[in-house]
Amino acid sequence: MNEDISISQNSLRLLYYRYKDTSYYVLATLLFIIIASIGIFFQVVLPQLQNWFSISDEVVATRGRIGVINRNISFLNNVDKSLLNKQVNTATTALPLEKNFGAIVGALSDAAVQSGVSLDDYTFQVGNIASVSGQQVGIEKDLSTVKLSVTINGGPDAVGIFIKNIEEKLPLSEVTDVDGDVASTTITLQFYQKEFPHITFKDDQPLLPLSDKNAALLHKLGDWQPQEQQADVGSEASGSGIPLF
Repeated sequence: MNEDISISQNSLRLLYYRYKDTSYYVLATLLFIIIASIGIFFQVVLPQLQNWFSISDEVVATRGRIGVINRNISFLNNVDKSLLNKQVNTATTALPLEKNFGAIVGALSDAAVQSGVSLDDYTFQVGNIASVSGQQVGIEKDLSTVKLSVTINGGPDAVGIFIKNIEEKLPLSEVTDVDGDVASTTITLQFYQKEFPHITFKDDQPLLPLSDKNAALLHKLGDWQPQEQQADVGSEASGSGIPLF
């Protein structure tokens, strides 16, 4: 074994002294340097470059999230808290979170007083909340309904006024059928309700204000809201209730 190593070393020395002053030695040296440089680049330099670019991308993404969070904080600080509470109250009155029979009866009574008709009788048809048959075509599918049949006494003009009034009161309703004779008129209505959707907040998702269309809709619905509820909203916003903020 030692003899083999000695022969190899002698051979290398012989080759070195034979070619050290020739162009082959220079070419071999350059080739070795090039191969070593390529190996160092792929084994050391390239992984470091990839790591640097990865860190740079993460820094940019983090700065973006911080920017969104700062803008969200600024947006929340500039929100009109009393207006926001009023809008939430209006929306939940228009589409209650659960079946609000008291509000339904109150809307019927107000519409009857304003139109000058008398309520003879009414029956609720609650139905199945999850039933597809209880959903109206053209209305969002996640709305539940409370069907109501009410018999009223009054002339045709008064009945027309009652229908107009009941459709412009909260909670939201829709007249689906009218059947009458000279003695009385039976009207079938649907009152709608909707639960709050499940919201998953993401810190990199910007908070956006209400669109002009939705703000105008809430303002219109606020005009349909009973005066006593509007007064309650005002008192809550002034500090006697529990506001959103």
